[in-house]
Amino acid sequence: MNLLEVDISDLCEILGTDLQKGLTSEGAEKNRKEFGANRLFESAIRSPGDFATGIFGDIMALLFITLSFFALFLQKDFTALVCLFMTVGGYFIFQSAAYMITRRIYRRIDRDRAMRCKVKRDGKIMTLDTDMLVPGDILLLHQGDILPCDALVINQSMLRVLETNVTGTKVAMIKKAQSDIIRGQDSKRPYFECMLFAGSIITAGQAEAFVCNVGKNVFDHKNENVRKSNKGYMPQIHKTAMFFARQISLVWILICFLIFTVGVVLHQDMFSMFYLASALVMASVAESISTLSELAIAVQIDRLYKKQCVLKNPASIDRLCDVNCIIINSGKYLLHNHIVPDTYTVDEWIYSFEETPAKAKDLFSACMMSAPGGYADGNNSILYNGKSIEPSLIDAADTLKISRSGVLKDSFVVYHHFDVTTGISNAVILKDQRYHIVSRGPINAILARCSHRELGGETVFMNETDRLRLRDLGKTMAFSSDLVIGIATRVEKELPEGGVDKDYGDLIFKGFVGLYTPIRVEAAKAVNLCAKADIDVLLITDEFPETAFGLAKSVSIVRQEDCQRAISERDYLKIDKGLFVSDLHHYKVFSRLSSHQKQEIIRYHKDTGNIVAAVTQGLEDALPQMESDISFVQSNEPSAAVRYTADVLMRNHSFEVIPECIRCARTIYHNIRHMLQYILMLQFVLASVTFISILTEGKTVMTPALLLTFGMAVCLPAACAIVMENDPRHTLKRPPGYEALNLNLVNLFAIPFVCGVSCGIVTVLAYRLAGLWGQGGGGQLSAAVVTMCAAGYFVVLAFRQDNSLFLHFAFFHSSLTAALCLCFAAILFLVYASPMNTLLGTAKIPFGIFMLALGLSLVPMLICELLKYFLNHIDLSRKHAA
Repeated sequence: MNLLEVDISDLCEILGTDLQKGLTSEGAEKNRKEFGANRLFESAIRSPGDFATGIFGDIMALLFITLSFFALFLQKDFTALVCLFMTVGGYFIFQSAAYMITRRIYRRIDRDRAMRCKVKRDGKIMTLDTDMLVPGDILLLHQGDILPCDALVINQSMLRVLETNVTGTKVAMIKKAQSDIIRGQDSKRPYFECMLFAGSIITAGQAEAFVCNVGKNVFDHKNENVRKSNKGYMPQIHKTAMFFARQISLVWILICFLIFTVGVVLHQDMFSMFYLASALVMASVAESISTLSELAIAVQIDRLYKKQCVLKNPASIDRLCDVNCIIINSGKYLLHNHIVPDTYTVDEWIYSFEETPAKAKDLFSACMMSAPGGYADGNNSILYNGKSIEPSLIDAADTLKISRSGVLKDSFVVYHHFDVTTGISNAVILKDQRYHIVSRGPINAILARCSHRELGGETVFMNETDRLRLRDLGKTMAFSSDLVIGIATRVEKELPEGGVDKDYGDLIFKGFVGLYTPIRVEAAKAVNLCAKADIDVLLITDEFPETAFGLAKSVSIVRQEDCQRAISERDYLKIDKGLFVSDLHHYKVFSRLSSHQKQEIIRYHKDTGNIVAAVTQGLEDALPQMESDISFVQSNEPSAAVRYTADVLMRNHSFEVIPECIRCARTIYHNIRHMLQYILMLQFVLASVTFISILTEGKTVMTPALLLTFGMAVCLPAACAIVMENDPRHTLKRPPGYEALNLNLVNLFAIPFVCGVSCGIVTVLAYRLAGLWGQGGGGQLSAAVVTMCAAGYFVVLAFRQDNSLFLHFAFFHSSLTAALCLCFAAILFLVYASPMNTLLGTAKIPFGIFMLALGLSLVPMLICELLKYFLNHIDLSRKHAA
């Protein structure tokens, strides 16, 4: 039954709700059991029961443990102890540790993305998680809230609701209380005017609403934008990795069965070959691919969290990885928080405030008079970078020993008004029996009200040529200063005609003051980094066009050779739509645009094939946020709707966080891709070593215990090091031929196959060379162990993201350093520890043979490097040919 189509009075009887007190706790629990919880998003956290089922339900692991016990107790093969230790210690402990790490990180994500609401329960107003909502609750709604469920309006005040996600309407709809709606003749007609649909946004007013339908299906069915972010929890690369894990496991089992068959045909012991085949399956760590993929995602998300950035849903990594256009909706992400005076004009000459402040005294005295109340909010003062300019002007005046109280001493403020539309501040002050009219505002607006100007201490007439020259002077200042304001005055003996509400003209122009907010060096570097990675950066600000363009040039969003100006709202409306859209890609700076115009710009870039990331703020940017592929907002954003529908929450105003998010998303793809290649290489190593040794030596060189040690003590830590790689020197630019999901036979299997086969060859070669050197079976086995284990680590360096030197890369990452230490500890323990020599049949080898084995272990890495260079060269050639 759709509860939205039922009268509220009937719903109160059905659900046990008192409209004055709300539900009781017992009634809420009853309705929760009947209708279910209002969970709006999935969580990647597996329950401990599911984790235990997945671990102990691994058939191959249980089979191998059973065979190990059989070999230990019935055949007295004590190497099975090593197999059991490696299986339990390497496999189960790794899975448990990875589960705990990912659980901790994902719990933090779930906490940050949770949505809260106010409801009436037990006669009190409570703040609850939206998961606790049940049908029958009385929901209190305010401006900026997002509907977490379907509801009916009980009463409202000036309620306006944006239903873009539900109906596609771009205009906020008026909603009424159900009791205020007259149905007319059709008594079965639904109350559409009082229905609030899940995913709608409250843009104005407040209301009390009766909760009807709840649940994720209700929310996602109506809210297309949020479903884009919440459909599934893991990115496509993780799903692809899981698919490959299943395919690899199946193929590897068939290969191991083939090895078993070959061994039996060559008259090897059937149980020994079956035990060996099972050890090969476990040593290949194919079952750990899913866990390694989850770990790669969780580690990068955790690193972003430490950089004051919360990625709410790992599924958005797919779109974040492909971003090639970033739209910044405020200049504050590029600038510091403080504003300082930079330049000023006297007699049409531009002076630096820092170098020659003395000449600015008269100008700043007028500044103090133009805002006698010291207003510092958006309704009474010019805002720049989200802050009032008044504190900056007051601080600058203090350095000149000019105080507001001193300027206004023995005076009376007759009138003060700030026009939000034009940005002009007018003040009328009675001082010394004269009325001082002082205006301050943008360049063009002030010059349009002036008929005279000060020149050499005298007042002279301003003709149109003078006005154009002063306008150009102000625009010249705007290219170096972020905000330029003009100041004009007039003195009258009597209060001007028209009263205090008049737009004063015939003013005397005194000069310009240029304000400057220091550029954040890190933000400028991030913009240049985006440019090198072919990521376009666009700036949309609330400042005036000249100021916006000057800011864009200062951080290199537009270059010195670019002559395009900023597009303002007025220009946007004037230009023919067809011509404007065709040339839109030439413009990177936009000034004072409406929400619909911002949405159109984002839609244009999406239509041209770009993946757009938008940095939005406030409820007025709800439409651009919905239109963008990836949205960034501040974590302290007051609007719950904006916070919930955003993909990334930023804890500071740093633009460099955005390219860092893109870099981390691309790092996840790189790492998972390289991990898959490394696991494939490991399987080719195990298969080639086994096949070649059987064919050349008539027996298997490696025992199950040594294979398990190689897989669990060397290759599994190395694979962890690959998925945890995060070299800060990596750029955003994709390497040649990069395609995120292009995991085909050539680019995924070619390098692992060549590298794995070469590793198997050098391992058997080391075994043979040790025999020629005069070593017995134990010495030969030790040489093979050294070569195979060292090659298993060195090959990791061939799957790195950059082209740094071998030793520098090996010791630059803590995870790789730990894997290196573990690898060589395992080698030394297997070769030079007497108990292991006795147990595994290895023997201590001379230093010369040890170094020979290490030298041979470098051959697969060098072959892999040459192959990568060759494939990259082919990709570059194809790109140039295209």
